[in-house]
Amino acid sequence: MHLAAPAFSPKMTPFVVGCDSWNGSAGSIPTSHLPRREKSAAPTKPSAVALADSAPTQGTIPAAPELLTSESFQQGANTDQTHSTAQVQASPKNLTNADQEPKGQISNEIAVPIKLTAAEYCDWSIPSFTTECRDRTETAAYYGLDAKKNSYPTPDPRGNRKLTAGQFDTAFELSFDENSKTLYATIRVKLVPVDLHACDAYGTVLPGPDGKPQSVPFHHDLHWKTAGLGVGKPSNGLVLKYRDGTGSHFNVATKRQQIEAVLNAHGSKLILNGCSKNAACGCRVSVVFRVQLLLSINDAPVADGKPIHKIINLFPRTQRADAGSWGEINMFQQAQSDGRVVWADMPSDTNVIAHECGHLFNYPDEYWELGGWVHEQYIKDQELNFALGISNRGKETWQISSDKNLMGGGANIPISTGKATSPTATVHPYYLEYIRQHFCELTGETPQHLNGDAARRVWRRWRVGYNA
Repeated sequence: MHLAAPAFSPKMTPFVVGCDSWNGSAGSIPTSHLPRREKSAAPTKPSAVALADSAPTQGTIPAAPELLTSESFQQGANTDQTHSTAQVQASPKNLTNADQEPKGQISNEIAVPIKLTAAEYCDWSIPSFTTECRDRTETAAYYGLDAKKNSYPTPDPRGNRKLTAGQFDTAFELSFDENSKTLYATIRVKLVPVDLHACDAYGTVLPGPDGKPQSVPFHHDLHWKTAGLGVGKPSNGLVLKYRDGTGSHFNVATKRQQIEAVLNAHGSKLILNGCSKNAACGCRVSVVFRVQLLLSINDAPVADGKPIHKIINLFPRTQRADAGSWGEINMFQQAQSDGRVVWADMPSDTNVIAHECGHLFNYPDEYWELGGWVHEQYIKDQELNFALGISNRGKETWQISSDKNLMGGGANIPISTGKATSPTATVHPYYLEYIRQHFCELTGETPQHLNGDAARRVWRRWRVGYNA
């Protein structure tokens, strides 16, 4: 029903399974509830792809949900997410003759994750590989709303509403290890420390009352265009300048660990579709997300020649981060006793950067307030479809709104500290859907076509299964 197929396939990897429960034949499926994808571009060699230059196709880039009050900041702060991992064992009684194993019914409900049971033995194999992948978010432009459902952004003097959101391209690496049967999804992020300063018309930084350059916290709604111009190019009285490093409170290694802990809390695997053992099929693939944060002072080269998937402006502070600009410290609007509302530093770190990394793996937003980049299934005639959002509440599909999900309100939940703590934002099995589709193509599947339309490809070889 949702989510897109890979934009291109740089190479195919042989997939061998003795039971022959899936032969990957082509055809057409007269089913209206399967994922769709518009006709893709021609295959491109990974070496020829300018991965770091991916840009929105419409509008700006997705921003984090804005934290409006200290009360909303505290909501869910003590809520942990736990997952149990089922152990896969291959005992002698499970050693069936795979060559004689009958095929099961290939499910068309590929976008619906299934609950896994104890795995039976299977002698399947795929050789190790590493490849670069590209995709495009399944989001769309629509007329945005604020939390009170007033028009956002504010209409012009003639009352004309403005569109918000759109689409943007993503890029990441998929690497399969044949020994552990693990698929690693990796993004390499180049972090460039910068700051925003008030300046004159020529870009000369203006001193503050103390004689020093004043740092202006980044806010997506106000500064995304200035940030997009790059360092040293003034716009609207502001200019971007390099910093010589990060603040003492920002640790790259710690941040990476925090991000990966959240992304890998999905408790799910990819499982072969169509095996007669169904949820007990032993043909399973673990999925591990990896985020390589590479600090680049003055935009110096990093990654030893490997592709950079995203270049990020790293600011000292952000009031509202986005997929291209992050903050070492995130801020929120704090109500004062005299009725004023001021921006203040959050008292502890949150999941905001993990949320933004989710976008880099092609995830849509799971909030709609102030222009959230929700999944396109919730947009009809450029308006939000709240009825569908209510209907899908609690289902294993992208949500239009969620208080605890990483791609929703969970972005602003404080991070738990300590070695024994669990991630505070929730991720779901359906967060693997884009990885699933790329893996189908990389293992040699010939796609089916929705309603016979060659431009609407459907990937069915693998599906997502989750542990109890």
